[in-house]
Amino acid sequence: MKLKKIASLMLAGIMAVSMLAGCKSGTTPDDDSSSSQVPAATNVATYANDMLSGSQKEVFTFVGSSELDSILDDVANNKDKYASTAIEDTFGKTEAIRGFGADASYAVSKMLDGVKGKLDGIVTDNFGKLPATNVKTQKAVELYTISGAYEEKAAVQKIVDAYLDVVEEADGFKVAFPAGVQGSDCEYTAEISAVKVASAEHSEKTAWVVAMVFTQTATVTANA
Repeated sequence: MKLKKIASLMLAGIMAVSMLAGCKSGTTPDDDSSSSQVPAATNVATYANDMLSGSQKEVFTFVGSSELDSILDDVANNKDKYASTAIEDTFGKTEAIRGFGADASYAVSKMLDGVKGKLDGIVTDNFGKLPATNVKTQKAVELYTISGAYEEKAAVQKIVDAYLDVVEEADGFKVAFPAGVQGSDCEYTAEISAVKVASAEHSEKTAWVVAMVFTQTATVTANA
């Protein structure tokens, strides 16, 4: 008889534990729901898109790219060529320095060339002319640097703003991409990446390097 009572008590205990476990497991879906959500766009792309006007967003919006991240990190952190005293004039600059033009330093220009050299496909400086091949897709690269004293968001947005100023100067506040070239309609995509680099000789001297890669895809129009 005593054994039956003990067995009954043990059974009751097991059932109670099972009920508690069942109640706890009922909360699991809510706890896991946030971790199973699709990741948001990278912060860099979000910061950049915040600078675009509505009409500009109709032409392109920025997305992050792990491939571009890898290329930029490899190029910008090549301390033998770029992140050394040759680029230290960039570290203190509070305005964005474009990768080419009269204001670009030699090291920044070489970084731009380095990024271009690692991209697949045809890379151009002129979207107004299609490649002299059957390929209708080509890429253009913009590379800027700015002082590492800025937080990432401020650095990216100052650089994108500087790029849009160049667009405004070139095309009267139009996006500097032609809608059509040589009887073709053109569409565009844009990738962006940012990396913070330090001088090889003076680690306290840092700079943001931001690369934007635009891809133009042309399709022949019905009337062409």
